[in-house]
Amino acid sequence: MQSPNPRRFALSDIHGCRRTFAYMVEEVLKLNTTDTLYLLGDYIDRGPDSKGVIDYIWQLQATGHNVVCLAGNHETMLLAARIDPYSSDNRLWENNGGRETLLSFGVERADEIDHRYTDFFYQLSLYVELDDYVLVHAGFDLSKPEASPFDNRHAMLWMRPKNWYEYLAQQRPFGDKIVIHGHTPQEHTDILDSIDCRRFPAINIDAACAYQGKLCAFDLDRREVRFHDNIDIL
Repeated sequence: MQSPNPRRFALSDIHGCRRTFAYMVEEVLKLNTTDTLYLLGDYIDRGPDSKGVIDYIWQLQATGHNVVCLAGNHETMLLAARIDPYSSDNRLWENNGGRETLLSFGVERADEIDHRYTDFFYQLSLYVELDDYVLVHAGFDLSKPEASPFDNRHAMLWMRPKNWYEYLAQQRPFGDKIVIHGHTPQEHTDILDSIDCRRFPAINIDAACAYQGKLCAFDLDRREVRFHDNIDIL
């Protein structure tokens, strides 16, 4: 049954946990084709089925669902590893969950992954700015107020909250908009404590799914969160 009104949800840091992701979409959110699902990166690594996560995203899109995908640092690491499978970039990626990704694709090196998947990673955007939110994987470099927050690619993929939250609260570069991001795993109770934005106009929705935590979906319209336990890594 279709929802009477379009809804908007954000998820981040699925990390190869396809079963958990599909359960969230189908059973918890009951996503409709009138809804929009924003995915904030880190689809791969650590979990058992990185390939399956991308295939499931494509399946959703092919069946008329509006799924908007952003880049995460793990997709970026894979692309760097693919350039030279014997480099330090490759070792960094493999030591941060890349080995599980190789297994899911049934290959031994990053450059053997089907180009359809790497082409998909190459075209991912770094952020989405809406009327009421700014969505990004990690964060923003706000240490130089004269610079645009969108200039620093590395920050949008790698920044940790401790390095930019205070700047965000002081400068309010996005006005009344709230930043939704992932990248830094935390307890789901910390997410619940942050959604009122009393201290910082930012909400981190990475509930450590890949670390036997939970997958978090944030309802952008109701400003509510929904969780589901990881059912891929038991």
